[in-house]
Amino acid sequence: AIAGCMLAALRTEDTLARMGGEEFLVLMPSTDDEGAMQLAERLRVAVKQVTYGDHQHVAASFGVAVFEPGETVANFLRRLDLAMYRSKHGGRDRVTLA
Repeated sequence: AIAGCMLAALRTEDTLARMGGEEFLVLMPSTDDEGAMQLAERLRVAVKQVTYGDHQHVAASFGVAVFEPGETVANFLRRLDLAMYRSKHGGRDRVTLA
């Protein structure tokens, strides 16, 4: 249900992938920090509005990072993961920029 909700909120050029467990990755080509933060906030709100099971709602924490020229994929994913955990440890249900 969460993946379907997020897919509906994404642009056609974006790609949603499951990273494992409850973690998803959204690839947003040609998107700067501000655009990525806006899209992540739209996803956060969309997920929160869906009712699951017996009238339960889910909060989502997001980390946002823009791939830097010359950066390795491993470093990019590390920065992204750290931003997501800052969102979780900062009170959840928020978007944090790496």
